[in-house]
Amino acid sequence: MSFRVTLTTAFAGGDYELEPLSLSLTSSLSSPARSLWGRFTVPDFPPEFLRARVEYKGRLLFEGCVDRQQTRVDENGVVLEVEARDKGAALLDNEARPKAYQNLTVHRMFEELIAPHGFLLVDGYPTIQVPAFTIRKGQSLWDAFCTLARLSYGHLPYVRGDMVITALPTGGETWVLGGKDYPFSSLSHTVNHYPVLSQVYIRDQAGNYTTAVGNPEAQSRGISRTRYFIPAGEYDCKPQWDADQRIRRSMRQMVQVELEMPGMLELSPGETVWINDKLASLPNLQVEEITHSTGPKGEKTKLVLLSFLYQ
Repeated sequence: MSFRVTLTTAFAGGDYELEPLSLSLTSSLSSPARSLWGRFTVPDFPPEFLRARVEYKGRLLFEGCVDRQQTRVDENGVVLEVEARDKGAALLDNEARPKAYQNLTVHRMFEELIAPHGFLLVDGYPTIQVPAFTIRKGQSLWDAFCTLARLSYGHLPYVRGDMVITALPTGGETWVLGGKDYPFSSLSHTVNHYPVLSQVYIRDQAGNYTTAVGNPEAQSRGISRTRYFIPAGEYDCKPQWDADQRIRRSMRQMVQVELEMPGMLELSPGETVWINDKLASLPNLQVEEITHSTGPKGEKTKLVLLSFLYQ
């Protein structure tokens, strides 16, 4: 048994050790939470579960809280489905208190919002103070922190394990996938021009749209898609950054590659990939999302890859 799942009940002494019928574990560069989905046969009607733990060949892969469980009973027996997320879910599920700050730093906001949930900050940048920053009603802890980090450093942070890292993922050594060493079972390559913005106009304090940020990549492709934006309050000090980030995000969404491979390939979100195969050569890709799964057809790894050039 490669995968072993332990579900902990709300009551003392109620651990269930189960072998999954199907199981998937998903990590994403853009989300602080890792997620689990599993289906199991159980000997009898199960109790309420609070926590889930997944080991692979004796190594801990996942530990977190159960979000949802569903039990189905029919003539074939009892089947349990479980959805869970690790502690990063707290950064998404909790709202940040609306508040106006003066001279706010990433370190100060991290200590107030993120550190209480058990994370460490890895930040090698010089201290930057944002003169004025407002947390809006409805922003999650993670959204508020990401907005300040993007204002300070020009890009988003990401989570790896217990660490919140503010530096851009370097990608490390590029993984070369395809061919005999790392064959894939399927590949899907999508080029989608719908999200791409060609020009963004920013409204100034007088209510006029006088500043424009253009996208040469869209213009060279003959794409015309203009937007007019009122900068969000937190971008008052750097409204052009808001427009630039919107353009970069639109370009990052243009090309998406989905790759399915047999076995457990141990990549992490943020790593760089070059698909080099006799049927396809696709460089400058970055792991946006990775899902490890097991089921009736065995173990497999699914990757969602986006352009490394538009982080």
